[in-house]
Amino acid sequence: MEILEKMNPNKKHLLVIHPKFCIRAQKQVECLISYSEYQITIITNVKKYGKALTPKIKNNSNIISFSFHKNTLSRFLFRRFIRNLKNNIDIIHCHNEPNYHVVDTYRVFGGVVPIVYDIHDFSSMRSGKPDLFEENAYKNSDAIIHVSDKFIDYGNNKYGVKNCHVIMSLPSKTMKLNPIKKKIEPPFHFVYQGGIIDSEFEKKDLFSYRNYLPIFKEILSENHFVHLYSNSPMERLPNYQLLAKENKQFIIHEKLPYKQLLEEINKYNFGIVGFNFTNNIENEKYIYLNAALGNKLFDYLFAGIPIVTINADTMADFTLNNKCGFVKNKEKSWTETVMENNINVDFNYITNKYCMENQADKIISIYQQLIK
Repeated sequence: MEILEKMNPNKKHLLVIHPKFCIRAQKQVECLISYSEYQITIITNVKKYGKALTPKIKNNSNIISFSFHKNTLSRFLFRRFIRNLKNNIDIIHCHNEPNYHVVDTYRVFGGVVPIVYDIHDFSSMRSGKPDLFEENAYKNSDAIIHVSDKFIDYGNNKYGVKNCHVIMSLPSKTMKLNPIKKKIEPPFHFVYQGGIIDSEFEKKDLFSYRNYLPIFKEILSENHFVHLYSNSPMERLPNYQLLAKENKQFIIHEKLPYKQLLEEINKYNFGIVGFNFTNNIENEKYIYLNAALGNKLFDYLFAGIPIVTINADTMADFTLNNKCGFVKNKEKSWTETVMENNINVDFNYITNKYCMENQADKIISIYQQLIK
């Protein structure tokens, strides 16, 4: 294999496996690159998710493309493929979702190379249904990485106590922007960036908590502006497009590269985090959402704007404990929420304390504990 020829015998070899290489993995790898004692190889579906492979990652790591699929043949081919790397890997870092590739990785490397299982989403918690791949991956991995503390308790109770750690989905210090001084009178400019759904296209409201249309309409009814940045296909968002036509203060923006996105967000007043709980939410999914500590919360702070949290306990706790925004309750309007509370966010403190560089140190510490 060509990849074997590129391996430096004087370095530890880290294998990162993530079928759907995403912004969380991107942030981690970009910071891990600075640790010169590690050589990094990434296996992902480059055709579908290669956009997350930044020039820094491409220039400083080995990239292997594989078309992951849950079917038996694809999984067999994956196991056969990674066996070629068996004697050249020191540590493996698997990201979910999905989970089946973690199980296959263990079948090849279990007991030989330590495997770190990075859980972006607890499938069983979000769906309320058992996930045998998740269970197998959880029980057999050598260390578990979670996105927030509340997920550790869930995993311990469901699958047994493991070697667990929390690595937040944080930007790098290099992404920090200085806040722009803005007026503190309405109308305000709110921004939401991230995944959304239009209930017209979702079966059984599986992701109804991401239907932000009622939230946006509530903000607009108070005569504020709402700016939307989303990777969700616009053809699946007809009701949002209709709202943009009917109300000029609701503005749908084009997709942007991550750094440029932060620069755009920097112009606005407040970033929205949280969920829509207007529909019936299954109990486990409700618990899951209230335990989440999402990427966008930190993206707003690194872009230099305060956050407004709605229907998200862990993010609300973070907001209040770090004095970096507001919590929207049912009793208060959006205007009252941000006008009745005076805050002076210390963005330098936030971005120094909650940056991926600090998290990368923790990841390396986990690796060092596992590598014999």
